[in-house]
Amino acid sequence: MLLSNAASPLVYNDGQIPGKQTLESLEPFSNNLIEIKTDDMGLKERRKREIRERHAQIMDAARKVLFKHGMPMASIKRIAQTAELGVGTLYSYFRSKEDIFIALQEEGLEILAREIQKTVKDAEDPLTHLRKIARAYLTFSEEGKDYFDILNFFLSSPGTVFEPGLKRQIDEHASQVLNILVTAIDSGIQQGVFHTTHPRRHAVILWATLHGLIQFRKMEATLLPGEDFDRLYNQAVDGFLRELIAGGHKL
Repeated sequence: MLLSNAASPLVYNDGQIPGKQTLESLEPFSNNLIEIKTDDMGLKERRKREIRERHAQIMDAARKVLFKHGMPMASIKRIAQTAELGVGTLYSYFRSKEDIFIALQEEGLEILAREIQKTVKDAEDPLTHLRKIARAYLTFSEEGKDYFDILNFFLSSPGTVFEPGLKRQIDEHASQVLNILVTAIDSGIQQGVFHTTHPRRHAVILWATLHGLIQFRKMEATLLPGEDFDRLYNQAVDGFLRELIAGGHKL
């Protein structure tokens, strides 16, 4: 209940509401609280930024160690030394070296998926869409070479590198990329352009073809002397598309 009279301050539920003089005396204290809160927010943002930077520092060191020494010799200690961090610091971010390399794999696959997904909005038809996906994969192998090499390193022998549970984790991320190809092929089927009842199998064939050709590019000077790689790459994609249009693959 609210009571009031001229001689006494306002009282609400038996508690005195502070008057103007009291509020003015509390103003410096309240300003300090605001400053402390602002400082806390600033500290949190700096902490988040430091975590991101430290995480990137560890990932970069892991890449260098992996390519220089190989997976068996890529120890946490060696990664820590390369990153110029303590071993304990690495363990505060990752449980094991396998976790670090899984993070590298996942990061690469996420970047690849984003690059391929950009082609969706620009594709005029199913044929153009798949050609742009193929071009995006080639661009990823050139501009994201470290990530492409990491994917290739683990895709070549995943069963010998990771235990089954960790391998499944990587496979789930790879499936996200594969599903983009499946969707593109399925769209062509729905529009009557492609003729197949197995879009996922064709998606696997396309990815394997693109990946294999890019790997062969490393031996371009010896296996394909004088060949224009871009022309060869486009021919492979066009051949795949012709088979899809004609329904030539009875898979």
